[in-house]
Amino acid sequence: MKFFAIASMLMGFAVADKLWELRFRELKRPSIVIFLFMGVIFRVSMMAFATLILYYVLFPKLYLPFAKGLLSKVMGLNFSSDLELVSILLLLTSLFNMLHVFFSFIPASIIHKLYVKTLKKSST
Repeated sequence: MKFFAIASMLMGFAVADKLWELRFRELKRPSIVIFLFMGVIFRVSMMAFATLILYYVLFPKLYLPFAKGLLSKVMGLNFSSDLELVSILLLLTSLFNMLHVFFSFIPASIIHKLYVKTLKKSST
């Protein structure tokens, strides 16, 4: 699942790069906002689909009782149907995945800037 999350986020970044290249060729640097937006869109949609398949289709007897018990104890929520439970799970995992685009992008961009700065110093 982690690989799928990172791969879908990187796919969103690649699509943002291609869209930027096609639309705004004259501008040198792409906007970070577009990268983050596309990363969020791709990661949240792909992981919501994967979570739905995993929790509701493949292993409902394994994941749904555990999630129902955990959410009822921690958050005090009661669910009338499995579909309602899966909807709340999708909402929570989508929020998690949205936040993790930022948690992944910010340190990676800092490391990238330091790496580029080091390369420039060593080449001069």
